[in-house]
Amino acid sequence: MAHLAAYLPTQVEVGAIRDVDWATDIVKTDGGFEVRNARWSAPLRRFELSFPTAKRAEDPTYLAVIALYEEAQGSLHSFNFRSWADGGEVLKVRFDSPLKITGVTKDLDHIETLNLVEVRE
Repeated sequence: MAHLAAYLPTQVEVGAIRDVDWATDIVKTDGGFEVRNARWSAPLRRFELSFPTAKRAEDPTYLAVIALYEEAQGSLHSFNFRSWADGGEVLKVRFDSPLKITGVTKDLDHIETLNLVEVRE
């Protein structure tokens, strides 16, 4: 997996909803007890971004998101994301879901949501 030196547009990054995932495994032992194993010393962050309706399909923000999604080849490559909820910290993230674009005509397109997940290397 390669890392791209690209960012999402600031208009899309601001207002992201952050979710924290500690990724704890609960394992049953042979004696019937449970053991909890944390996979990381710090949680992975997930982000859900809402994307406003573009007035026209030529909207630069709209085109920038689609271009980054295509450059990252979906969730194959990671890219930079500025987490405004964490004071502007720059994280390596990847797309966690397909880019869903709905729209009837070329004049009105809408990207429903973007889901991102932090990447650890």
